[in-house]
Amino acid sequence: MASSQVTLGNKLSMATQAFSLVAMLIAITLAWGRMDTRMTVVEGKVERHENQLAQLTTQGGLTAAALATLAGKIEVQNATLSQLTTAVNKFDDKVERLRPPLAQP
Repeated sequence: MASSQVTLGNKLSMATQAFSLVAMLIAITLAWGRMDTRMTVVEGKVERHENQLAQLTTQGGLTAAALATLAGKIEVQNATLSQLTTAVNKFDDKVERLRPPLAQP
């Protein structure tokens, strides 16, 4: 007969267990909420970094193309400068040939 009776001790034990269960569920819910918030923050950071990487990749491509164009222009200018130097040297040679010899004392 004692086993079928619900005593005050049994009621307190069941209430304590129920309170513990509710406290654990609340703790799990709060922890889940914090984890979800952190994941949202991390996802935002990852997305921003991916966007920055895409921008840098695009800028790198544009910079590489601009550098290639600039290198081509420099090469053309070097060729032109080389031609001008050759022309000036030829002109200088002609002037030297046309100059009268210096008088000997």
